[in-house]
Amino acid sequence: MKYLLLVTVFMGGQPPQSYQVQFSSAEACQNARNAVLADIDRMKAQQAREGGQAGALLAMQKTVTAVCAAQ
Repeated sequence: MKYLLLVTVFMGGQPPQSYQVQFSSAEACQNARNAVLADIDRMKAQQAREGGQAGALLAMQKTVTAVCAAQ
């Protein structure tokens, strides 16, 4: 069975951006999903640290969904 990682990024004032990646196992898909979410958390934290108040506001406006689905 194949699995799809479906990722959508929502940023305030911009249209959502989406992509999908196919995996051959549920475990590989979940690992990639966890990595995407961890990367986003790191980027948001860095933006908040380095961007002052404006960076913190921008970081709060970014939301990501990541779902693994059997194909």
